[in-house]
Amino acid sequence: RSTLELAQVLRRYLTSKNMWQGLLLAAAAATRSPGREAPGCRADDADAPLVAPPLVHMASYKPKKVMVSASPKAGATLAVQIVLDVRGQWEAARDHAKKSHYDMSQPWEHVEHNRNRWIDPHNPQNTMCCPRDATGWTCVKLVRDPFDRLVSSYLRTAMHTEGFEEFRRGGSFLDFEGALRRRAALGREEQHRRSKVRKADHVLPQNRACDRNPAVLLVPLECERAAFAVLPQGPLRGFNSSKFSSGHYHVKAAEWPLRDAEDVRALRFGDLKRDGAFPNYDMFYDNPATRALVASLYAEDLALYARACRQPWLAGADACAAQCRRVLTCHDEAAAEGGTEDDEAAAEGETEDAERDPNGEIKA
Repeated sequence: RSTLELAQVLRRYLTSKNMWQGLLLAAAAATRSPGREAPGCRADDADAPLVAPPLVHMASYKPKKVMVSASPKAGATLAVQIVLDVRGQWEAARDHAKKSHYDMSQPWEHVEHNRNRWIDPHNPQNTMCCPRDATGWTCVKLVRDPFDRLVSSYLRTAMHTEGFEEFRRGGSFLDFEGALRRRAALGREEQHRRSKVRKADHVLPQNRACDRNPAVLLVPLECERAAFAVLPQGPLRGFNSSKFSSGHYHVKAAEWPLRDAEDVRALRFGDLKRDGAFPNYDMFYDNPATRALVASLYAEDLALYARACRQPWLAGADACAAQCRRVLTCHDEAAAEGGTEDDEAAAEGETEDAERDPNGEIKA
């Protein structure tokens, strides 16, 4: 970091009420790499992985053989927007939503999809992605950086706790971490039961058994425009999503006004929004404890994102290389410690939570 930056950091923390904590935080800030890089992760053996829910959020359009899947807080709204646009009906769907007096600050696309107006019917019981024999189909799974998704899940759950009974509305990020650990401590059978509760998948892992299908192209959400630009040939190659937006996205501050030696993780949700913006997400996870939590509870999400970053076709997307660096560093260190599932084993295995269609057909 620059000398001026370090001076500002030291002045802020050395004048705080807790000088020792200030010194530690200043030292951490001084050694932190710029950009999105961060130290790796060491999974905590005391934390078992969270069980992923069976539901697959998928939008498809059979005439053009396009399917896009995602998870809540990991591109679920964008998946529907993309397929609506492939059909040439996104604007029509938006206008219909306005005339129907939907709350346009919310993801109205899901309401339209659920009513089966524009694209293939929404199936609330869908558990499949692309079949292994996907001849002629373009199947994409949007995947999100597990660190950013964890924070996004917290901000959503702090306002709407539906689906996650372990957490109280308005609590802090540290409270949320504790609630996740309590969920992970339950037996797999009980976790699986709770994963079927409506909205539970907003905090649970984004990986699904169908993501292991080699026909599915994994697109990192943080660099999706660069990824679509180099996507293998098909109707989504070069897709431009710049016109899409959603009112439920949070505004993040590049420089969030810390007071004394505050730890944003300990602040209650109501104290996080300052000057109209939330803290940048790395202020929540740029610490060993949270990185260890991600490496433990979301081990398979780390493996999924790492696999996305290492797809040969994605090598041409320079913007993705920088975005992938932190997750790859974390995944590789956790894997070396035995904290993540081996990719080859994951590719061959099945999970007990996934319900497969015996005919391998696409479910719309």
